[in-house]
Amino acid sequence: METDRDFEGAVEAHWSLKQEDPRAMMGAPRAGLWSIHPEGSAHTTATGAYTKGLVLERIGEWPVPEPIHHLARIDGAPRGWQWEEREDGRGRLVEVDDPECLIQPPAPGTPHARLAPVLDALQSAGFVPDALPFSLGDLADAVVNDQLEGAILERTVLGAPRGRSAFPFHEFEAFSSGGALAQRDAAEAVARLRDVLETCSVVAAERWGRIALVEITRELAIIAEPSPIGGWTFSPDAHAIGDWLDLTVRELAEGRGQLVVLARRFATSPEVREGEDGSLESVHPVTENPWVLFVADRGVLTQWHLKLSAAMPGEDERGLSVP
Repeated sequence: METDRDFEGAVEAHWSLKQEDPRAMMGAPRAGLWSIHPEGSAHTTATGAYTKGLVLERIGEWPVPEPIHHLARIDGAPRGWQWEEREDGRGRLVEVDDPECLIQPPAPGTPHARLAPVLDALQSAGFVPDALPFSLGDLADAVVNDQLEGAILERTVLGAPRGRSAFPFHEFEAFSSGGALAQRDAAEAVARLRDVLETCSVVAAERWGRIALVEITRELAIIAEPSPIGGWTFSPDAHAIGDWLDLTVRELAEGRGQLVVLARRFATSPEVREGEDGSLESVHPVTENPWVLFVADRGVLTQWHLKLSAAMPGEDERGLSVP
């Protein structure tokens, strides 16, 4: 029980800091776990709601893997505190001299680290992440809540499955039920998403708090061990994203959804032609603002075209991470 009171005290301290800085963070920095909760019901959360809840649950696990820390920007300067236990079990906040040292970068080679250039570009466009390392669900929340209006070029609804027949006559319901229509609409919406992914060089996806990342030019390998689909071997992340898309069809048809996809397009169509040097090139290449965001939530699949024209650090001309 004392442990519960310790964590409750840390949460109370977190809300106290939010009075001075609405975007105060609470986390376990060495594990890379940080969390900010939406401020009131005015902020709609999509898949990020699950991500934030998962992070908070892991921070409050017992035994606590490391001390709970707090970060806030007060009077324009970052300040940090460490939560220390007291003999009475209630604990206290102790300010640290160097708050920046509380934030540890994601481990090299992880999807969070490889997405760092994207995060840097999004931050320059006004995106302030609620969770560290980078959460795609948090980005979805910011876009859904119109917190990145300056970075949105276009919003497109790819699909909103119907629950009933579009015909005005009840007799048609006998052979055109809502369930069948919703399944068809959902399948068509996800098919449109798959069409876009065929023209992308980088695909990152988040579902239930897990991030999968695929860089297409690095994806294919021919080795002795066969993959489930033949002699070609792909990363587990590629298979995971494929499975998530299949699950999304069912969830959209049921009025749900738990998927965010961030992808960089190199063309607007899969058509290619032979260039002057004999190499293949896209017929309709994308030369600026290549990033698109997809959110499946509450039975709707939506696409946002992001305005990030500035060259992002750590990428080559194809938009792939440079080691």
